[in-house]
Amino acid sequence: MLKMKLKNIITNSTTILIILFIGFLSGRISAENFKIIDIPGNIKTEENVARVSIVNNLSKTGEIYRAGDIIIIGDAIYATFSKTCEVIKFNLNGKIESRVGRAGAGPAEFKWICKPRSYKEYVAVLDQSLMKIVLFNTNLELIKELRIKDNYKDFFVDKFNQFVFVGPSSRDYYFEICSENCKPIKKFGKCRYYEEEKLNKKIHHGDFVINLLYLPDQNGILCSYYGMYNLWYYRNEKKTLEIRAEKDFFSGKFENIMGIKAYTTKDYPIYLSKFQNCLYYFYNRSQKTFCDIFDINNFQLIRRLMIFPRCVRIAQYKENIFYGFGYDSNQEDDLILVKIII
Repeated sequence: MLKMKLKNIITNSTTILIILFIGFLSGRISAENFKIIDIPGNIKTEENVARVSIVNNLSKTGEIYRAGDIIIIGDAIYATFSKTCEVIKFNLNGKIESRVGRAGAGPAEFKWICKPRSYKEYVAVLDQSLMKIVLFNTNLELIKELRIKDNYKDFFVDKFNQFVFVGPSSRDYYFEICSENCKPIKKFGKCRYYEEEKLNKKIHHGDFVINLLYLPDQNGILCSYYGMYNLWYYRNEKKTLEIRAEKDFFSGKFENIMGIKAYTTKDYPIYLSKFQNCLYYFYNRSQKTFCDIFDINNFQLIRRLMIFPRCVRIAQYKENIFYGFGYDSNQEDDLILVKIII
C-alpha cells in the first residue's frame, strides 16, 4: 500500500514537472518568435534624391482646407476634409472633379469624417462619431451606408473578406475583426497604456494606430502609432515584430489640457506603403518630411530620404510614385499638391 502511494506521488510529480517544462518551453518559443529591431542613431539622411515637383496650388482652386487623409483610386485622388465634412475628388493635376458631403446626420452627411478607403468597387468613408461607413461610386455618388458597432477610427478588408477596424483610443485593444455585415467577431492587439489610464484617469497618452499597411500574402498588419516612430507588425493577429528608433526620436511632452495630462507632439507618422521588396515609411519630424526605406523581407533600414516641401498627407499612385498634400511655406492655409518619385 505504501509502495503504491509512493509510486502515485512520483508519477504525479513527474507529470507536473513535464507540464511545467512544456509551459516553460512554450513561453520561450513565444518570446523567441517576437523580434525587436533597433535602428542606429547615425543613419545618414540623403537630400535631393527623391524627385519632388509641385503640381498645383490647391488653395487657389476653391475653398480647400487641411485634408484629413487621401487615397488614390485609379487616376483620381480622394481626400476628406473635417472642417467642411466633405469628400473631394481631384484628378492628378489637382483639378476638382466632384465633391460631396456636409455637416449633419443624414445620408452623405458627416459629423467626424475619417480616412477614405477603397472597398470593393466603392470609395468608402468612415464617420467615427455617427458610426457608419458611407459608400460612394468613383464619381462620389451615394450608393449606401453601413452601420458599425463602435467609434472605429479606420479599417481595411482582409483576405477573408472580413472588416478589420482600428479601435478608438479609449479601448483596451487596437483592432477588431467584424463580418461583412459589420458584426463583431473578435479583438486583438492589447493597448500599451490602457491599464495605466484605468488606474490614473488624469493621464492620456493618445495610444492609437495612426497608419497601417495590410500584407495579405502574410495576413500581416504593419502599423504606426500616434506620437512615436516605432512600427509594430502583427501576423495572424499576433505581434511578432517591433522596429524602434532611438529614444525621443519623436519629440513630445505632456501638457495639461482641460484638467487632463495629455501627451502632445508635432512629430508624427504619415504613410506606409510597399513596392516590390521595399517598405516605405513617411513621417514628419522637426517640421520636415522624411521617408525611411526598409527591406520588406528582414525589415532592415536601407535608406533615409528627406522630402521637400513638407507634406502632411501622402498616398501611393503606383510603384514608386506618390502624391502628397503639403505646404510650400510655414503657412498652413497654402495647401499644395506634390508628386514624389523615389
